Amino acid sequence: MFLVSDQHNTNASKRLRILDPVMRLGRERGLDVLTLEELWAPQRTFERHTFERARVLYLHFLDFNLDSHAMMQEAIAAAQTCGVRVVADTDDAYFMPADHGPFDAALEPHLKCMRALAEQADLITVTCEPLANEMAALGRPVRVVPNWVSEDEFKPRPRHHGQLGRRGRLRVGFAGGPTHLLDLTAVLPAIGQLQRTHDFDFVLFGLFDRDMRATVERARTLTAKQAADPRLSAFSAFARALTGVHYTHHPSVPQAEFARALSALDLDIALCPLLDTAFNRCRSGVKFYQYAAVGTATLASDVAPYRGECEPLCGDTQAAWESALGRLLDNGPLREATLEAQQRYWRTHRTWSTVGPRFAEALLAPVAEQSDGGAAA
Repeated sequence: MFLVSDQHNTNASKRLRILDPVMRLGRERGLDVLTLEELWAPQRTFERHTFERARVLYLHFLDFNLDSHAMMQEAIAAAQTCGVRVVADTDDAYFMPADHGPFDAALEPHLKCMRALAEQADLITVTCEPLANEMAALGRPVRVVPNWVSEDEFKPRPRHHGQLGRRGRLRVGFAGGPTHLLDLTAVLPAIGQLQRTHDFDFVLFGLFDRDMRATVERARTLTAKQAADPRLSAFSAFARALTGVHYTHHPSVPQAEFARALSALDLDIALCPLLDTAFNRCRSGVKFYQYAAVGTATLASDVAPYRGECEPLCGDTQAAWESALGRLLDNGPLREATLEAQQRYWRTHRTWSTVGPRFAEALLAPVAEQSDGGAAA
């Protein structure tokens, strides 16, 4: 039996790293999946016999927070008493000094208990080697289990636009959350310049949960003092960089609708810009896998999460983005060849058929057999 927490059950990372893997492994191995909340709520304690039936307690770092600290601490203690392995997973470097934007304030109060509980895990699973190296400071065994994207969930896009040579403009886009505002800001000047010489639509998906035009206009009116506020600086810089860029915005959707919505955007080219910061080097290339799954060619930054996985990669200057994106806009056969190579990598290395066994090994092998690392390839 798998034991998990039902906290953050609509969070993309929680679903990808915890909930979807245990449900799949449960079906494959004939194992039940129970949530701690089911066991905890009636009597505010845990019955020993329940934990004696469990194989593993698998938790996300986001499950370790001030609100759930008491339950998490008791669950870990019960698991340890019954000889049940405790595995904690993260796909972000939560304990790294903030260099990735103004979104750390909400996490800051929880980091102390997050660290304290993570240090009690028998194993920490992460998405890549740089993150494994970062998490090694917790003094626990660390294993790399890469991110993955399901062929069952992400369906091919309609391909009504340039890839089939039909009438219509090429569609270039970006999909992501507000933590990527600064990453996206860095490539907007290249988009604006290319729109002067190329006929394409620029599509933004996510970032905000409602149409962002009013928000952008308000951000442009901030005073210098307001714009210097770390909580507002990223929005201000983004709004300024968006000046002169013609775009369509599609607000964020619930996680359950994301795969369908991404496919429906029918993007010919998707951008994965990422500033080369210590925090970003610990990210994974999951966005690239999603684009490949729906049939969209990706142009990504030349940074650690994409090296060795996604080609082509792009330097961090406006000229580099203009040149690399311009080539893909101008050359249909190049777009098709790029997409074919990217899909080949995704299907070979980043679907459940290849990553699932690594989850099984990390979660179900005896603790003594766990190693202190593992390649992400």
